[in-house]
Amino acid sequence: MRLDADRKTLDRAIDQASVDGRGLGQMEWKRTLSQKGGQSVTIKGHMGLLQVKPGQGDCEPLVQLLHIGSLLHGGEQVAFGLGRYDLILMTSRS
Repeated sequence: MRLDADRKTLDRAIDQASVDGRGLGQMEWKRTLSQKGGQSVTIKGHMGLLQVKPGQGDCEPLVQLLHIGSLLHGGEQVAFGLGRYDLILMTSRS
């Protein structure tokens, strides 16, 4: 898989998209690090549903980027097994 867009095209697709994060909740938990002598660290993140609705322009670059991120687990704290998200593409009926 490859991203077939330059930065300006991708920025335009992102700017035209609308984001609804009402389905997200903030999560916080502690994890003990054995390499740090049993020291615990607090990890924060979000869990739930984030809806991204593409704008009127070409949304393919945005969809490609989100798809690549879902394959690579491209979110924060990947070293702790986080960063995973599922991408569900929905089509609207005319």
